[in-house]
Amino acid sequence: MVALSVQLFNDVSCYERELFEAILNIWFPAIPLLPAILAMFSQNPLKAVGASVVAALFYLFAFYTDCIRPYEGGGASMVYVIVIMYGLPLAFLSSWIVGKYCSETGVVVEKR
Repeated sequence: MVALSVQLFNDVSCYERELFEAILNIWFPAIPLLPAILAMFSQNPLKAVGASVVAALFYLFAFYTDCIRPYEGGGASMVYVIVIMYGLPLAFLSSWIVGKYCSETGVVVEKR
């Protein structure tokens, strides 16, 4: 939820979209969150934390690139290609690492 909030903040504050339009178009930048969604339905949903942190870091990188860093020219921003191209595999990797760490240290989510 925090990672999606960071992306919605990017859309509203930097790209000057309306909130409703940003919510409708969240599907494309949310691709790096697929491992987190899959992890929520796994045996250990804590794996979603790792994937969400990676996605949020990439969203912050996109915000920095498009909104804070001075424009250097050269056309349209392609930062979301980097967010998806590197964010998705790193989110899968971090989800696996968190799952491995949890299984080795005995951290489990109890069923209610």
